[in-house]
Amino acid sequence: MFKNESVCKMIERFGHLKLELARHDIRYPEDELIDKLFDSLPDEMDWRYYALMLKNTIKDPEKLTLDLLIEKLESHELELKKTFKVNHSSYQQNLDLYYPKSMMPQTTSPKTAFSAENVSIASKESQAVKAVEIIVVITVDLHHLQVILMQSFNAISQ
Repeated sequence: MFKNESVCKMIERFGHLKLELARHDIRYPEDELIDKLFDSLPDEMDWRYYALMLKNTIKDPEKLTLDLLIEKLESHELELKKTFKVNHSSYQQNLDLYYPKSMMPQTTSPKTAFSAENVSIASKESQAVKAVEIIVVITVDLHHLQVILMQSFNAISQ
């Protein structure tokens, strides 16, 4: 596998090589192709562990076909990408999706201990009132959800 190459690209190259070999009437047994594909995986530990797990979990080596191996490798790569994206995301939730704008405090810039702006006591109080209103809405929503869940549970258990 080339440096910084995805497993999907490597599998694409592997398929192309396999087709070229077949075009020249060069045939390899499927178990040998599977071994070659395992050998070409990246040297990263998560891939080595995954390959070892695949080899050990499939009791009958005949059941591990080349197509099944490719499918499992591609799904594992997607899972690794998803995990990386979740762990390294700087995404912040948009609270406007959950609460009306009238309940969210409207600030133009973050207020810190080192802010140059003076914040009046009235604006602090209004922000505190809005924060309490948001907490009340969340509490009411959670209570409503709890009631719905209890009703569903009772309906299922009957």
